[in-house]
Amino acid sequence: MEEVEEDSSSLSDQGFTKQLEKCVCILQKAGSDNEKLAALMMVTKLIKADECNLQAQKILFEAIGFKFLVRLLRTATVPEGCSNYIYKSLSLTILSSFSGLQEVKEDPRMLTSVPLIIDVLASCLNIEQTQDDNELTEGEFKSMVDSCYDCLTAVCMTDKGRTALIDSRSVSQLCTCYIHATYGNNRALAIIRQLISTNGAEVWTKNMKGLQELLGYLGENFSRSKELEKFHFCDILASVFTSVSKDQIPAGNFSWQKNIPQGIMDLIKSRLEQKQRESVLMLISVIVENLGPEFLLPPNLPDAKPFLLAINLNSVEVGMIIPFSPLGQVREKSNQLSAYFSLIENTIKFLATDPLLQACIRLVGVWMKEDSEALCDEIHDLVPMLLTFSKNLLCTAEVENPVVSCSGVLSPLFEGFCQLASDTKGREQLLQHEAYVPVGQYLLHALSRFPETDSNILLCVETLSDLLLQLTETDTCIIDSDSIYVSLFNRISEVLHQTVFKSECLNVVAVMSLLGLTLFNSHRITREVEEAKQKTLLKSTITFLSRAHLLDSQRNRKEKVLVINEEYQVHWDSVSGYWLSTMKVLTKCIQSHPQLTTTVLLQTGWVPRLLKLLVDVQKASVPVDYSSAYLDLLYALIITKEARTVIIDNCGADVAKKFNHSELCDVLSVT
Repeated sequence: MEEVEEDSSSLSDQGFTKQLEKCVCILQKAGSDNEKLAALMMVTKLIKADECNLQAQKILFEAIGFKFLVRLLRTATVPEGCSNYIYKSLSLTILSSFSGLQEVKEDPRMLTSVPLIIDVLASCLNIEQTQDDNELTEGEFKSMVDSCYDCLTAVCMTDKGRTALIDSRSVSQLCTCYIHATYGNNRALAIIRQLISTNGAEVWTKNMKGLQELLGYLGENFSRSKELEKFHFCDILASVFTSVSKDQIPAGNFSWQKNIPQGIMDLIKSRLEQKQRESVLMLISVIVENLGPEFLLPPNLPDAKPFLLAINLNSVEVGMIIPFSPLGQVREKSNQLSAYFSLIENTIKFLATDPLLQACIRLVGVWMKEDSEALCDEIHDLVPMLLTFSKNLLCTAEVENPVVSCSGVLSPLFEGFCQLASDTKGREQLLQHEAYVPVGQYLLHALSRFPETDSNILLCVETLSDLLLQLTETDTCIIDSDSIYVSLFNRISEVLHQTVFKSECLNVVAVMSLLGLTLFNSHRITREVEEAKQKTLLKSTITFLSRAHLLDSQRNRKEKVLVINEEYQVHWDSVSGYWLSTMKVLTKCIQSHPQLTTTVLLQTGWVPRLLKLLVDVQKASVPVDYSSAYLDLLYALIITKEARTVIIDNCGADVAKKFNHSELCDVLSVT
């Protein structure tokens, strides 16, 4: 052994190679654990040599064998007169020396050894707290702790290693070490923060005890520490809270829920330097993002003043950075700006869900619906704020069920807007403030609930469609202004196909047919929506229109009279207006998109059936507006050769003459 007593770092390349070969030879020929243990003393020196490169490390480690090191780590029995930790310390020293090797970090045996290493740390903590173990010198104690953290830090650098740390509940023990140990605690925190940065909330799924203990410790120190020390805890808390959400916090009153807001309040009220302001605002932003603004409001604090002060300070910081800083400096502060904007966004969302504000909005919506004349000017002044509120509320709605989240507030509000849109001034104001965007978004959300036929959803869809129709009739350009209408058209096409034969949905089918055709008339829709969707909507709309009227034979009459389809009769008073308007828009669609519209109309077979109905019906039984709608449709169709043939072959000339439609008569040369 004398040959390796010299300083390993001073070995020549040739000398190192000889020592390496000798050590490997001894390890490979070792017939017992004692012989192998003796060789390990050589390993600890060789590994420190400057010449010990990656290849040499791999050769040494293969010669030692993972199995032997793990067995040493597990061994509880030691020779008489030796420290209880002699084998564990030696194993950890060797493992930590080779922990930089990728093969060692990811080896399953290293991962299964994580709980053993954590147990050693727990033993070290016990030694430190009780001070009743005289077996280890201070140097040996620190060396063993360092070896443990070297191994755990290496493991934490791999995906599988992080999973092993989390699943073995080792994070809770690391939290305990950080809180109670006086040596190595910062290394425990570094591993926890590394896990948080890569695995987020997953870290605490099996380590909730550790989380509560950690937050309790940080909260108490954050609250009690002096100003400069508070900023140290500020940064730690910000990193921890990035991985904590509301649903991870069990019910109950915990000291940290008071201590942390109190610590923030103390800092906000202090005179802060630039870096200190950034640190505090970053923490506030993270807390508001993950736990909500209510964490920094009563009852956790006496009042809302500190939070309002923080929001004001946040706004000032944004105002100081963006307008007055060169672009390079703005980019350097991108992380801070993202946090500041997030704080503003989440505060707005929080305010939009305030129960008192929502109650006031509902009241205004009901007022607009019931009495649009009284307080007219005051209502018009509120419209911009109401629309801003509706946009914010839609942003905060639950992704899984936005209609349920918003319906209690937005439904009354949009009903009020519908009444407001009945006069020119109201429509112009709604268009000026882009009301069609939140209306389109909410309608799309509502349609996502179909084929559910809940009465509230049906009423909501009817109201929103009606409001959107009023706005599009005033300014058709809005359809081309926002991509939401492409999605809306696609969804209307699907919903109409599902509901056109459901009598309980007739009102919705009527208003959606009209809205769908209105959207279809837009060039953006025909350009961006696949033709199959366009055809589906046209077929469904034609189905709705074609089923409205039937012939009824009365006794003692040769001619049949026109009657409303029995399925339509109950709803006809509210549906008839939509039916007429849809007929007119379909006629316009033939003129704007003749090829597709005419093709679909002929494919449905409605044209021959309609002509048969008009031939057989008693003229006096057909209201003038109905006959005009039918004849105008036929007149629009006559421009295409295929439709002209169908109309002529099915007594189109007789129908034109019967109902005195001069233009159709001229085209068909009827005298």
